[in-house]
Amino acid sequence: MNTFIITFNGKEYPAREINLPKWGNVVIGTDSLQEELLNCIGELRDEEAERVDDGIFFYVSDEQIKDEHLADIVASNL
Repeated sequence: MNTFIITFNGKEYPAREINLPKWGNVVIGTDSLQEELLNCIGELRDEEAERVDDGIFFYVSDEQIKDEHLADIVASNL
C-alpha cells in the first residue's frame, strides 16, 4: 500500500493506493478531502475538484486511512 499526499486548495490530505482483487489498484481518500471538494449543496465545487474526485475510488475517515487493514475496511463497505 502506497501512502501519498493530495493537495487541494492549499491543504494536504493523506491518501493511499491499495489493491482490491475485484477492482485492482485504487486510490482511497479521506472524508476531510471529500468535504473540501464539495460546495455547500453537495456538488463538486469546480473542475479541479472534479479532477481530484475522479481519481478517488472510495473515501474513508481520517483515522481509517492509517489503518493497516484499510483494504478490508473498504472491501466490507462496497
